[in-house]
Amino acid sequence: MNTLNTDDELTRRARELFLASVAGLDAGTVARLRAARLKAIEAAEAPGAARLGWRVPAGAMALLAVAVVGSALWWNGLTGPTSAPEPFNSAGNEDLPIVLNSNSLDMYADLDFYQWLEAQDKAKAATPPPDQTDDSDDSDDVGG
Repeated sequence: MNTLNTDDELTRRARELFLASVAGLDAGTVARLRAARLKAIEAAEAPGAARLGWRVPAGAMALLAVAVVGSALWWNGLTGPTSAPEPFNSAGNEDLPIVLNSNSLDMYADLDFYQWLEAQDKAKAATPPPDQTDDSDDSDDVGG
């Protein structure tokens, strides 16, 4: 049995139960129910009811915006920075005044040379000074 047949059977059975329950009502109750039904239909068809239509999509969009912002805050909170950022003028930014100065932009043309020069300075600083040994031979002394 497919879903369509099941729905039809359910609808038929619900109608039968409804009609059986209405049959037991007195005339006053049936009249009040009918009046309430007609009033609800008139209110739904009134021009003022059409203004409610834009509120549903607007509410859905607001809910979507809250969900996007909330998820962004949630994920950003989980993957935020683990340490405090360096100050702008810390030791890692010692070349910052050179870069910010517009007169020193010619330095970038010879950047490879400056990197080589820095490597030479580091290599010179890394090598130990030559040993100063005295051969205790006084023949090379000037004073005799």
